[in-house]
Amino acid sequence: MVDSVHPWLSESMFPILRGVDWSFRADDDIRNFFESFLFPQLVSIQFPSDNPAAFALVSSLATRCPQVTHMKCVNYATPSGPSPSAVAALSECVRGLDHIQSLSTDVLDGPALDHLSRLTSLRELTLNSFPSDFPPPGGQPFFASLVELDLTDLASASRLFQRGHNIPLASWFFECTREAPTANETHLLFSAMESGISHSSLTKFTFCNEYTLIHPSDAPNYTIWASSLRHLFCFKNLTNVSINTAVGFDLDDGTVVDMARSWPRIRQLTLEKRLGISRPRITLRCLEAFAEYCPSLSFLSIALDATVIPESQGDFYLERLANLQVSASPISNADPVAQFIARICPRLMYLSVPIFAEVEWDNTMAGYYTIWEKVASILRARGSIF
Repeated sequence: MVDSVHPWLSESMFPILRGVDWSFRADDDIRNFFESFLFPQLVSIQFPSDNPAAFALVSSLATRCPQVTHMKCVNYATPSGPSPSAVAALSECVRGLDHIQSLSTDVLDGPALDHLSRLTSLRELTLNSFPSDFPPPGGQPFFASLVELDLTDLASASRLFQRGHNIPLASWFFECTREAPTANETHLLFSAMESGISHSSLTKFTFCNEYTLIHPSDAPNYTIWASSLRHLFCFKNLTNVSINTAVGFDLDDGTVVDMARSWPRIRQLTLEKRLGISRPRITLRCLEAFAEYCPSLSFLSIALDATVIPESQGDFYLERLANLQVSASPISNADPVAQFIARICPRLMYLSVPIFAEVEWDNTMAGYYTIWEKVASILRARGSIF
């Protein structure tokens, strides 16, 4: 059927066609069919990165479809990513695109990335990593219009931000898919963010690390330091922050107070550890800091020490906090904790303790969970939460 149809296809038959999606593995016949839709007016195209048939067309794509603004190269089957020949073909294509606004792929060569970095049209970029020779020194502009970045290689991100200046990112998503970043590597990344990203533009930041194969004796080497987080306090317009770490944070109440002061527009905040290795130094007093400085906070996930109930520091309330997750936080007595939370979070709807499948709880952590369940029961009985 493909053979009989594609010779009859023409641009005149699809005068308003703007996008083509080749979202499956295919043979040369499908390639010929797909090629029949590569009209000059196309602005959006998606194709598989693991399909040699697709890359037979890619290198000439910029010439055939010069108006492309959105391109997505999807890896469906190869964990190692596209072959060197596929990377070369895609990179050649990208070097010929002068109006690209959104690009998603696994990897590009240095010259292609250098070309992208100089385009004022590029607003969204998704990559696994940068080649080791990128970015080169000097040259402007440098990602002058980039507002969304999704990157999975920490070293590449650090190099990018060290090279950049006032990159206008609004959303920056990092997901660790390999081994966990060390404390030093995380510190270097956050420091580079402070120097390379516009302090006024960033509103959403996600740092996702689900790697949990860490021995307790190695935990200090992976803990996120307070001094590292302080590099993020310059981003005053943050509304959504999610930092997921394997072993936790070395934070105290003073650091959290400074955090709350620095992020007055924060609406959703996640500081989550996946393993119960380290005991948090943050106490329930952090809720009062958020109540005083973060009036829009509606979601909070944080590990804290609830064994000591602070005296009230003033008439500040988390009026909009609807969801509180406490990550198996240490707790010894349910009643005073429930009373404190009910006072400071008058509109709380959900109180929960996240349970991660990879975590083996000991008796102590199981005890914390039981007491937090009792806190939730007390609040439900008072009509405070569901």
